[in-house]
This record gives sequence, structure tokens and C-alpha cells, in this order.
Amino acid sequence: MKINSPISRRKADRIGRQHLPALLQSIILTCEDGYKTPGFTYDASVRGLGLSAPMSAVRAQVNSVITITPLDNSFQLHGTVVFVIADGPGSCRFGVCFNRESEERRYQELLAKTAEY
Repeated sequence: MKINSPISRRKADRIGRQHLPALLQSIILTCEDGYKTPGFTYDASVRGLGLSAPMSAVRAQVNSVITITPLDNSFQLHGTVVFVIADGPGSCRFGVCFNRESEERRYQELLAKTAEY
């Protein structure tokens, strides 16, 4: 397994939803095709978020870009999907990492507001 593979990154320390800033807990997700849906973060790490949404796994394909917007529309983050798991009909869980330096920096600033876990 590559050291920097999505699976090895997933093994990084996880931060539970309850410890995340409210802005990162309940969100609006926008897929590359413009489809929007509410979603929520189930956990996080220093590199990205574990998300769940009521949409088919086809919309959140590996390597596609997902835009994450908090419910108050105060900012947007653009992340790359690194894994997708179908959670049932019309529902999926997926991981998003932030590869661009500006996106990762903004995400790190938000994560810095995380309660101790």
C-alpha cells in the first residue's frame, strides 16, 4: 500500500462530528454537474472530511470535485472525492480531501476551531 494512498490517509486520527465546528457539521454539497443536496460530516482528519449524503454513489465519483458550503453560505471549500461507499438506495458515504493549498489552508483554519477530542 502506498504511504500517501487514500486508504492510508483514512487511517489518520479521526475527529468525531460532535467535536467539529458547527459550520462543518451540516452542509450543502454541490456536485460537478450542479446537483445540490444537504449532507453532513460524520468525521474529519487533518486532510479531509468523511461525508454522508442522500444521493446516489454515481454522483460522487472518485476524483470528482465536490463543493462544500455551510448552511449559512459563509464560505465554500472544493474537495476531491477519494472514496465512495454506497450506503443503501439513494445514499452514500464518501471521503473528500483538499489538495489545493488555498483550500487546505482554509480547511485547516476551520479545523483549528475544533474542540479538543
